Amino acid sequence: MTLDVNEDVGSALMKFENSDLWNILVVDKGKYAGFISRSNMLSYYRKILKKSATLF
Repeated sequence: MTLDVNEDVGSALMKFENSDLWNILVVDKGKYAGFISRSNMLSYYRKILKKSATLF
C-alpha cells in the first residue's frame, strides 16, 4: 500500500480505513518520500475539522 504525495486527505483516510495499517509508505513519482502514520493523519484531520467548525 502506498500513498502518492499528490493524493488528498480523503484518499489517505480511505486507504488507512480499508487497510487497517498504522503506517503507509509515501511516494513521489514512484520513489520513496517517507511514511505517514494513521495517528498523525487523524490529528491533522481533526485540526482541520475544528478550524472549519469555528468559521460558522
